[in-house]
Amino acid sequence: MSFFPLNCPNCGTVFNETTGVVTNGDDPEWFREIAGLPGFAWSLELAENFIHQNRIGQTQALLAATAVAAKWGGKGWKYTDVAATFRNWCLQEVRRSTNGARARY
Repeated sequence: MSFFPLNCPNCGTVFNETTGVVTNGDDPEWFREIAGLPGFAWSLELAENFIHQNRIGQTQALLAATAVAAKWGGKGWKYTDVAATFRNWCLQEVRRSTNGARARY
């Protein structure tokens, strides 16, 4: 099955046929960014719980989500799990911010 999001122009709802994830205009920007990738199956509730439990800021989450979306599936790409990659890149940002290192993106 190919990836074709079904959009509702009136309410901003997007349904991803591949993953079954539904997003809408009220969802955080980082979630809309990452949920659009094929294979991402986290619900908004699960994703927000991860973000809050790990003290990841909205800006850090957006940075990681945008970076994953931009690089996903490119030439030589070795990762296969969108959610695991997003989780790991978010946690790398947390580790970098606590020891003063710069972001890698």
